[in-house]
Amino acid sequence: MRAYLAAVDEIGAGTQDLGNPSDFANDLLNQAVMGDTSGVDSLLGQARASQAALARVKPPESCKPHYRLMLAEMKMSVEILQTLKSALETSDSLALAGMAGKGAAAQRQARELEKLTSELRERSSAGK
Repeated sequence: MRAYLAAVDEIGAGTQDLGNPSDFANDLLNQAVMGDTSGVDSLLGQARASQAALARVKPPESCKPHYRLMLAEMKMSVEILQTLKSALETSDSLALAGMAGKGAAAQRQARELEKLTSELRERSSAGK
């Protein structure tokens, strides 16, 4: 279990350098409005690389629910970023507006993943 947690921590380490999420999102949108989607491209590349790295991890049986949820969260992140990029490139305001529902679902999924991660860490530190 500890090896699994270390592996998923390493995969997620790159996303923690983004700073304040709200400021980061505003910067991305400001760039995109000016026609520069390189920030979205960079995030999409990171998300795909993380997804590929996670696919190589072999979780122990006790971590499989966490692993499946993490895979689903990464898949949703890639889908959201792809939709965002496409919508920005085509100035599709309806697609941007439709992202709110996906964003809310992603937030719920992230909270559930945080909860499962905390439970695994507690069990791991207790030696179970």
